[in-house]
Amino acid sequence: GNLSFPATADWVGPGGAGVPFCMQQFWVEIVDASTGEPLAGARVGVADASRPDPVMWQVTERDGSHAGQVDFAVDYEKLRISVGMDNYIGITREWDRGEHCKNPSDCGVRIALAKILKHGDVHVEEDRCYVHAEHVGHYSMQATLEWDGPEKIPDLDLWVRSYECSLDTSTRYNCPQEQAGLAVEIDFLSAPGMCPPHLKCDRWTFTDKDLAAHEAKSCGLYVVETQSFYHHEKKHHKVRATTATDQDGRVVWKSDSPIPNQFAKWVFWDARYMKDLTTRIKGKCEVEHEQMRSKTNSKTHFKMKQPPPLVELLPEFMDWPSDHHISLDVDQTYGYGPETATFVNVPPGTYQIVVNRFGPPKGPPINDANPRVTIRIGTNGVFECRIPDTCKNRQNIWNVANILVEEDTSRPGKPRYRFRILDTAEEMIPLNRVSLPTVRKHFPGGCLAFAPFFAYRTYFESAQFAMGADPSDAVLQASCHGQCEPVADNADLRKC
Repeated sequence: GNLSFPATADWVGPGGAGVPFCMQQFWVEIVDASTGEPLAGARVGVADASRPDPVMWQVTERDGSHAGQVDFAVDYEKLRISVGMDNYIGITREWDRGEHCKNPSDCGVRIALAKILKHGDVHVEEDRCYVHAEHVGHYSMQATLEWDGPEKIPDLDLWVRSYECSLDTSTRYNCPQEQAGLAVEIDFLSAPGMCPPHLKCDRWTFTDKDLAAHEAKSCGLYVVETQSFYHHEKKHHKVRATTATDQDGRVVWKSDSPIPNQFAKWVFWDARYMKDLTTRIKGKCEVEHEQMRSKTNSKTHFKMKQPPPLVELLPEFMDWPSDHHISLDVDQTYGYGPETATFVNVPPGTYQIVVNRFGPPKGPPINDANPRVTIRIGTNGVFECRIPDTCKNRQNIWNVANILVEEDTSRPGKPRYRFRILDTAEEMIPLNRVSLPTVRKHFPGGCLAFAPFFAYRTYFESAQFAMGADPSDAVLQASCHGQCEPVADNADLRKC
């Protein structure tokens, strides 16, 4: 403009097609994937993702409320963020601030860096992916969940399990995970007060403490001591809890380990540790009931029959290391993540990875949080899974991926294990209502059942959210699957 024709302008909001040149600064916070602790000294680079501009680099701060954080005064809408640190796996991620920042004046992203796993090197040979080990069973895997922050969805939960462990238990207790003709389970098929269809199996017996203690000898679930961290302003608001270890790195058990509920075999925030994946119980623990009578009332009591069935080591795992486990290292209860599960020396099998939105059933769908799960296999295999744009189902559960691990004996030498990341409906194991995770707390009330005898039964409360019923099989099997891609620009890893 000039004196005769003054310049004019219209105000527009940040993001979208009308991004102003002077955008608010953008912050990046770097945390440890296994603890959630801010990482000082990490190198963070930011560039315009839409063109090959030079990268601006900063190093994360060491002290104060901004520890692990850096700020960038850039006007890019779409950014390419690169992060690196000694002894950690570097990562590059693209970020659309117009799409993912709900509050333009406080816009940023938290990125979790994972330490390089100690065991197992990934190689692609003849279009197959293998993790090579120095000794039998010595390799590690991880899955880390991150999302867009508390403004969208405060709390997402990571669930992982061995499918073989779950299938063994559900089969022995007459709780089929694939029920022909019962894909849609409708609770009103039961009369008021009667047990709904998905509870009409023998999983109710797991409320017996002696039975649960015996079942823990195969794929046992344990509760561990945790260290809690609270919001720096809201002092009573817990934001994360990490698994506590002693000075030698060993997990610290709680006095009530193993947990009383051993049925579903999920590792998550209420059952943070599983071991003994190579053993099986040879049969079902039977229960018997007796009437406890007094002058005023009569009460039915259930107890496990003695002796319980034998526990045996599976013959194919005679040489497998006894030191193997699955653990949830950190549980984030307020925004961003990370939540990380670690698989150490786990035997061949199928490992399921699922993300749940913890909140009221009528809250926003899990898609709104832009969740992403990073899968690490061995020292150098890194993959990132997201909900694909093609999935329009807006639900509370995301069936992320399965990791299939198989022993390879086609050649002599050091052991190696073939692996595949399965992320399509045709290859993945469908979720089902009967084996969703439950917490240690009993469901308030209970239900009536006739078989094998008329009795009032109690069950454990759903881990999805205490105030809502579990979704039907039809809803669960319509959940979005992940779309998993290698993080590095490595064409060979796309074959995994």
